Amino acid sequence: MVEFIFLERPGYPVKTAPAIPGLRLHRCDGHLLAISSTELRDRVQRDLSLDYFVPHKAIVYIKEKHLYR
Repeated sequence: MVEFIFLERPGYPVKTAPAIPGLRLHRCDGHLLAISSTELRDRVQRDLSLDYFVPHKAIVYIKEKHLYR
């Protein structure tokens, strides 16, 4: 019922998909950023902007739900 979408991260090789029956995994082409989820959470905790790192709707959601604080 779920399909996963992933982006590559510059400087990290793409791993082969795990052999999980029914896994639906799709690579998404797009602008690649060299930033980790840990760095994004750190930016939120230090009250720094997430502009240009994540979509605007995601920023609004993170702020509304007080995530990563």
